[in-house]
Amino acid sequence: MSEKESISIYRNDPAKAARILYKKGKSIKRWVCNNSGNSEDAEDVLQDAVIAFIQMASKPTFQLLGEPQALLFAIAKKQWFYQLRSRNSAVDIDVQIENLPEECNNEWVESELKMKSAEMALENIGEQCKSLLEFFYLHKKSMDWIAKKLEFRNAHVAKAMKYKCLEKARNLINNKKQ
Repeated sequence: MSEKESISIYRNDPAKAARILYKKGKSIKRWVCNNSGNSEDAEDVLQDAVIAFIQMASKPTFQLLGEPQALLFAIAKKQWFYQLRSRNSAVDIDVQIENLPEECNNEWVESELKMKSAEMALENIGEQCKSLLEFFYLHKKSMDWIAKKLEFRNAHVAKAMKYKCLEKARNLINNKKQ
């Protein structure tokens, strides 16, 4: 089947696309079970990933840059990490790169793994650091505004604290890699 034919199936025949994608889901189920999940969790994650894949594929701008299984696996991983985080689980997730299909070893997956490391670091740096970094980077607030909101003496103290928080996050990420 050519790439255009497979994209056409994913776009125009969701039922057939779902059957094809479910057949490719064994590695996802195994991965979820190996990372603090059970068979019910694995089924849920696979179902959510299939639905998300089909929704993505239905958009006219969708381009499949690799194997469908690689994208499905990446979506499933993101779903599972989200579920674990929403459970407030303190489980240490060991990402098993060797279980990924070769097509998954690309820059996109690397950036996803870096993002997950950053998210996990943010969860562990403390509430004040997390708030400071979110205000500055996500909400684009000024140091003066942050200093007032977080009750720092002035913007210089907020800036120094931001540096310390970034260092703390970097150390958490680097320790996780080792």
